[in-house]
Amino acid sequence: MDTSRTAPHVNFELLKNFQNQTVRLVGEVTGTSGNLLHVKAADGGMVDVSLSQPGSVTDKYVMITGTATAGNTMNEDKHQALGNDYDLAKHNEMCKLASSPEFCVLFLP
Repeated sequence: MDTSRTAPHVNFELLKNFQNQTVRLVGEVTGTSGNLLHVKAADGGMVDVSLSQPGSVTDKYVMITGTATAGNTMNEDKHQALGNDYDLAKHNEMCKLASSPEFCVLFLP
């Protein structure tokens, strides 16, 4: 199975393990500053996302697919709106399971 084009789901803690790789981050939008989107990740850490189109994110919760860069930042390739009611705690548990050696095989495409 070719997994070279998959993008793992990450929280703030896991983001640092995927520098310069494509990842998916789900979180709550806490604000914007120019082309930066401030997102509270599922585990509560803050991530700054450089948007490809400023002003394009309008929902409270969003999934960002993009490249993890230095520290707590990433560059957006695309995003998916998740509405205004999303359980970040459950998503955080899924991120932990997907990154664990025992269960990671269950999350491959």
